[in-house]
Order: sequence, then structure tokens, then C-alpha cells
Amino acid sequence: MNSRERVLSTIKRQSIDRVPYDFWAENTTLEKIYQTVGHRNIESLLKDFHVDLRHIEATMPEEINYGNFFQNFWGERYIYKQTQWGPVREDMKGALYDVNSIEDIKIFYWPSPDSFDYSNLKNLCAINNEYAIMYGFADIWQRPALIRGMQNALMDLVLNPDWVHFLSRKFTDFYKEDYTRAQKASDGRIDILDPIQPICENMKPENLAKSFGNRICFHGGIDIQNLLPCGTPEDVKREVIHYANILGKNGGYISCPAHLFQPDIPVENIFAFYNALV
Repeated sequence: MNSRERVLSTIKRQSIDRVPYDFWAENTTLEKIYQTVGHRNIESLLKDFHVDLRHIEATMPEEINYGNFFQNFWGERYIYKQTQWGPVREDMKGALYDVNSIEDIKIFYWPSPDSFDYSNLKNLCAINNEYAIMYGFADIWQRPALIRGMQNALMDLVLNPDWVHFLSRKFTDFYKEDYTRAQKASDGRIDILDPIQPICENMKPENLAKSFGNRICFHGGIDIQNLLPCGTPEDVKREVIHYANILGKNGGYISCPAHLFQPDIPVENIFAFYNALV
């Protein structure tokens, strides 16, 4: 069973030889791993970690350097702070932070998938044809909150709910079209729920399996707030196996952290993560 077969069988809740792995990490975390393993070859690393998925992206507009900050095509604004593991993005007031009306929001230069180049996707799929392919990273709350500022976004929920609905709809419509165009180029389907917030009682794997275990495939869930940065490698291995046994008992689970591996996570815990199921 190759990686692609393993993931597709997992989604369909069919028999598999093991729970599949995914991998995602902040660039600074990846740099820590590279310095530990002594090379910078991401494909070799993914193979060593037995990762069954490959992430692909369309070509997006480049960020703009305004001198004292950068801005991406959404209007998120940020600076880069240098650390021992490389630059880390630090967000600041977004392009819509100071707007005074919904009209100001409506006339903002909203991006379109027309600015994306999807022509590379077919080739990326062909190169990675033995793996399951994951495309994109849709976000209909955090990104609007970055553009408005988190405090403003939370206040808007009460004071300006029409602003919130407008922004969420803008992002939803964008990503619906984005994913449609990507699927036409790389032939995909969406059957997986992510994220799983493991510190919430109702999202413990036992509760998820009981309530939804025969209806959906889950992705992630391994705690990045306490377990991965503070636990021992044995703690990590034990939890990865626990999730695989509960959510992946009959297919339906892809092992991955609840969010990107963060730079405060010891590298040995990441190694333990990917040695737990193989």
C-alpha cells in the first residue's frame, strides 16, 4: 500500500496498514530540524518521517515591501523579526484597521483568484503521484481578523455584525472559487475535518469518535500547546498512538499536530511523533 492508497482508503474508512502521517511546520521549526539532521532536503525529510501527503500551492502574488512593513494580497501587514532559526513574522495593524464604515470595506481592493496561477498544479500532482495531495489553506476568520485587527474583529461581532458577515463572505467566496479552480487542475475532493482543538473536552478523540467517527475523516489533534513543547518523547509517542487507536481504528484519521509545529517544540519530540506509528 503506497501513501496515496493509504490516505484514500483512510478517507473512505477502509482497511489500512497504518494510520497515515501529514507534516506541517513553521519555517523556523523546519530550520531547527534541518540543523539537526544535517541537510536541507525537504523531500528526504518527509520520506524519513513516513509522511503520506504532499502539500501544493498555486503561484500567488508576491508580498509588497513598503519599507517599514510588508503587506500581502489580502491586506495583512507585518514585519519580520530575526531569530536564531530565521525570520519570524510579527503581525501589525492590517489594511482595514482604521475603516469607519462598511462602504470603506466594500471599496477595498479585494483579491481575486484571477491573480493566482494554477498552471503548475498538474505537474506537481504528477511529480507526487504516489502521495495524497493537499491543496491550499483556507481561512475565513483569522485572516479577516488580521486585516481588521483582532480587537476590532471581536468588537465587530457585537457592534458591526454586518461588517463581519461581509468579510467572512468575501473570504468564503474567494476560497470556494480558489478550490474549484485548483480541483479542476488537480482533481480533488474534500472529506476531512481540520483542525481538532485537543484541549477542549468535547474534541477529545473519544468524544469525536463516538459522535462522528463513522461519518468523517479527522486530521491533526496532537496538542501543540502543552504536550509537544513540554512533554517527553515518550509522552508524545503515547499520545500519537492513542489518537491513532481511537480515531483511526477503522480508518478515518490522519496523524498530524493540531497546528503547525512551532519553534518551541524540541526536535526530539518531532522525531518521536513520526516514529510512533512505524
